[in-house]
Amino acid sequence: MTGPAPEFPGNQSVLRLCSDITPMPFGLSLPKNQTDILSFKIFCRGSVATFWHYQGGSIVGKVVDGGLRVMGINALRVVDSSVFNFSPGTNPQATLMMLGRYVGLTMLQAR
Repeated sequence: MTGPAPEFPGNQSVLRLCSDITPMPFGLSLPKNQTDILSFKIFCRGSVATFWHYQGGSIVGKVVDGGLRVMGINALRVVDSSVFNFSPGTNPQATLMMLGRYVGLTMLQAR
């Protein structure tokens, strides 16, 4: 493996460490037949994941009810990624913004 400025101290070590890295280090390579829907489903399930957006824990039906109200506590809702029962597979910001808007509108309608 070669790279820019290999003469600087430390660059040889980095190049040596990176020599075994494959072009797609986070999962599967793209399907050879890119018109095959099943192949793309397998690719997406195997390679699209989240590693840094932790979620779950406030399980709907056990910790919060269907309106995301904390069970046994008045006037407290949980509207964050802890109510997700699975990862959306990408950065959850847009999903959380939509969830917040939905819960806010639901609360306004209930008044």
